[in-house]
Amino acid sequence: MQRGWRLIGVLGVMAFPFWGDARAQSVSQTLQKFGLPGIWAPDCSKTASAQNNYVVVRMLDDKTAQYDVMSDPQAIENYFIIERAVGAGATELSLSHVNKSGRFDFVIQFDGQRWRAISARTSGGQAYIENGRYLSGKSSNKLTAWLNRCG
Repeated sequence: MQRGWRLIGVLGVMAFPFWGDARAQSVSQTLQKFGLPGIWAPDCSKTASAQNNYVVVRMLDDKTAQYDVMSDPQAIENYFIIERAVGAGATELSLSHVNKSGRFDFVIQFDGQRWRAISARTSGGQAYIENGRYLSGKSSNKLTAWLNRCG
């Protein structure tokens, strides 16, 4: 279970009430506007590991994207399908995505060529990250990591 919280933390987001605005731009357009497709990690000079998760974001079509979480260079540890993406100002992006565990909503904050999770919740409202800090587990109250663009 601890591993699941870490994965959620990697890509943090809260339920965002303005999904209606998503009709103005597709998921693809919104993600590309923010520059999210690509490879991200806390330290791009090191290989993927449990302490240095890589995140790979790629477009599947105009309406969906996938991001993979890798804690090993040869294996995808988890993946999520992004179904909604809405910009919340110039530096925040609200995402809704699903995987085998259910739906999760995240808000990520951008700072140049890096980003981090500032909020994460399940569709049922259970929060895992608030104000850029983990809420439970070994990482409780620690700040979420900044992910840097690799390459």
